[in-house]
Amino acid sequence: MSNDQIEISPATSIIVSVGLSIALGFTISLPLGTGILGALAISIICWGFLAKGSVKIPLNEVGVITFLGTRTKFYFTEGWNISIPFLWNIILVDKKERVWEIPDPVKEPGKDGFTFFVGISGDPGVSKVEIKSRIILKTKITDTFEYLSYDPTAIEKALRNKAIDDIRSRGASMSAEKFIANKNTIATEVKEAVNKQYDFIEVTGLDIVKADFADAEVKKNEQARKLERSKTESQAADMLGEGGTSDRISKVATMLTLAGLQPDEAARKAIVIVQTQEGRMTDSRIELSGGSNPIAEAVALWTERSKS
Repeated sequence: MSNDQIEISPATSIIVSVGLSIALGFTISLPLGTGILGALAISIICWGFLAKGSVKIPLNEVGVITFLGTRTKFYFTEGWNISIPFLWNIILVDKKERVWEIPDPVKEPGKDGFTFFVGISGDPGVSKVEIKSRIILKTKITDTFEYLSYDPTAIEKALRNKAIDDIRSRGASMSAEKFIANKNTIATEVKEAVNKQYDFIEVTGLDIVKADFADAEVKKNEQARKLERSKTESQAADMLGEGGTSDRISKVATMLTLAGLQPDEAARKAIVIVQTQEGRMTDSRIELSGGSNPIAEAVALWTERSKS
């Protein structure tokens, strides 16, 4: 609850009602001259009248008090509370954490996600792909006085739209693969953005429980491309890393040089020998600059050519 709202517990409401009853009893008894006993009797009657306005506030709810139909910043907490009949009325507000699924399985049965495109404004080469997503939004009311100033349906719609719009906005600048891989980080960022929508609503959680390709065929093709890319990267690591093809070429070229071949010739022959052993060939006709280390230069040129 916000700091400017005033909480009235069951104990407080009883104390207030008893005090008010006593004050009324003595006020009424004075002109009647009934004395203390009479004042006490009238007080008991007054309290019995006030007790008819008792109301039970359920667990995890609060009762916002209205005075002559006007909403106040006083509220009853859970338990039996005593209000003033005819003057006060109670509006119950559920304070439990609310969990909303987007799309709503009740209002939109059979719809397992909302769709949007990623990669719309991404880097050149990033494909525009349709994604299907489903999210769970958790909220809690922090200020019932302000909350009752709005239409609950409008609040729910605004929060849902804000969450979806922010997800779409972030997805527009990245690839489908990146969006799916980083959905937890995106969910945290969207939660912070939606939390700023209303001062009286706290967003306690936002989870992207589903983020996948909307089209099964597109997903299949993307997975195939990812597998091929992974293989290519693995081969490149094997060729260019320590102990890889370039390392072996250098070692074979050194051995050929020790056997009497000129360094530049040894380097070219080593490239052919090693790649033949590995069952793959790259054009070995490398133009050397005539530097002081032909083997290192040849291997460097071969490595650069292999990367491309």
